[in-house]
Amino acid sequence: MLVNLLDVRQRKMASMVDYNRAHRWDGYSKETPRLLDDFLRDGRKMKPRSGRVSPELSMTLLSKRFREQIVSETMTFLRAVQATDLLAITADDVEEFIESYEAAGKRQAALGVLSYIRPLFTNLLARGKIASDPLADVPRSEYGENLDYVPQEGMDKLADLSTVEMADFKDVRDRLLCFSIYYDFALRNREGSLLKVSDLRLVGHTSLVLPKEIQKVQREDSLLFSYFPEVTRPLLDRYLELRARKNPSTDNLFVSDEGVPLLADGCRGAVKAHCDRLGVKTLDGRTPTPHRLRHTFGTLNIAPLGRCLDIIEVKEHYRHTSIDTTYRLYIAKNNIMKTQRFEARMRANGNSNGGVNTNGNGWVGVPAFNPQPVPMAEPVVGPDVYITEDEAIRRTRGLGLNYRTLRVHGVEAGKVRKNGKGYEYLSRFIADLSGNYLTTQEAMDLLKMPRSTFFVWRRSAGVDCIQIGNVGLYSRDVILRKKRGG
Repeated sequence: MLVNLLDVRQRKMASMVDYNRAHRWDGYSKETPRLLDDFLRDGRKMKPRSGRVSPELSMTLLSKRFREQIVSETMTFLRAVQATDLLAITADDVEEFIESYEAAGKRQAALGVLSYIRPLFTNLLARGKIASDPLADVPRSEYGENLDYVPQEGMDKLADLSTVEMADFKDVRDRLLCFSIYYDFALRNREGSLLKVSDLRLVGHTSLVLPKEIQKVQREDSLLFSYFPEVTRPLLDRYLELRARKNPSTDNLFVSDEGVPLLADGCRGAVKAHCDRLGVKTLDGRTPTPHRLRHTFGTLNIAPLGRCLDIIEVKEHYRHTSIDTTYRLYIAKNNIMKTQRFEARMRANGNSNGGVNTNGNGWVGVPAFNPQPVPMAEPVVGPDVYITEDEAIRRTRGLGLNYRTLRVHGVEAGKVRKNGKGYEYLSRFIADLSGNYLTTQEAMDLLKMPRSTFFVWRRSAGVDCIQIGNVGLYSRDVILRKKRGG
């Protein structure tokens, strides 16, 4: 009797498995299961030195287990963004996926899923199934700082209305998208593309009502005010004049030259093209997207920076579900605030109490050491000579720098330029780093100081440190002066 009962249970369980297997593709496009089955059979590795923009596949297959994991994670991704067609996935879907995990404090988990499914989209791109990789802008790893924002200099360019051709419909529209919609109002890409003219409130102030149905997290209609009306209002007024001349047949705020609605992909492309034309980049050297401009607002304007908005104001402006998300992204990982706090401490430690440092815990530092700056020898190279990124890494190899950290530092210093698919560095900038700076370990060895003593001396003397990634660099002249001074 027990055997028969087990047989029945096993048959029921098998039938449920069969049922789930038979219906797992319900609701998806016909192409999606075929593409995933093709990848399971023939998912290949990239050829060595093959670029991500135009990848080439090798004859070697990815391991069977890895291919199965990729397909499984792809299903997770498709369900999360409620997508039915693998070929219709856009960069906006990817950003929405990351943001949905961010709200629960699981951004790293989202990046883990995306890193798994990246080979699938590489295969689709190499086989000509998609025109571009929607994961191209996704960072491969998570850092302790938020570098995914436009520095203040870049936003100043976008805020400068003298560089807008006010008679050009596209120029006015694209600047309005970049500065006002995605930075000032901090909208998501899809939300901006679905705005209606009737959502604007331009009587006495610059604001808009964001309807519930177009919000990613659907809640009551949100009233959003402009924090930069001196830029947003003139752009809006002029755009509405030019838009009326197109005789649009839609109430959508953003339209093309033909007067038809500009969809999310069109808005994203317009933002990237406009920022490229002005030379506006993020801190880590990437072209801004609507989501990166949205990130920039909180990074630059949370107190005590910019417009000094408190965390509650920023949360409400972003419409975050949790204040933890706001804190994590715009305070805990805000490298501008970290830099300011560090510099303030260094000034206080180096110049207070007549050159004697007390930290409130009982210890007294050595007298402040403030050497006069010594002019550094000019490298024997032309003022505008650029070298390749590989050559820059080769020349700075002794400092222990890697490609990413050197690029971020170079972009921030304005010493790097994009050339085709690669980057070039000003030769004088690289010569200065390699010839005039020492690593922490080199400085300690030269001064014959243990680590604890070295850092006490550094703080009390107010010695500047250039932080490039995890590498701290110190002026060779300052260290030599200390050594000679005893």
